[in-house]
Amino acid sequence: NVATRYTFHVEATKDKTSEVIKAAREAGFEVGLALSPDTPVTEIQPYLDSIDMVLVMTVRPGFGGQSFMHEVLPKVESVRKSHPDMCIQVDGGLGLSTIDAAAKA
Repeated sequence: NVATRYTFHVEATKDKTSEVIKAAREAGFEVGLALSPDTPVTEIQPYLDSIDMVLVMTVRPGFGGQSFMHEVLPKVESVRKSHPDMCIQVDGGLGLSTIDAAAKA
């Protein structure tokens, strides 16, 4: 098996996001951007036309056992509205009681 997609947190790259996207593309990867709950969706909007996937974190990364954060679902809706064909994933706190809300967003 070979990795085909490189997903990274936009918060980790600050002003180097475009460079990381370019390097990943040159290495043959599809590119995904992850967005933490506290980061506004506006941080990834400049890159949406140059990536393949958005990962919206529905918990704060690095801390296990957290509850699903419904308040981040508008980020999913925003990306879906501006880029209806974008692959969007959510990560964290998903279960039987939250999966429907995540899917509808």
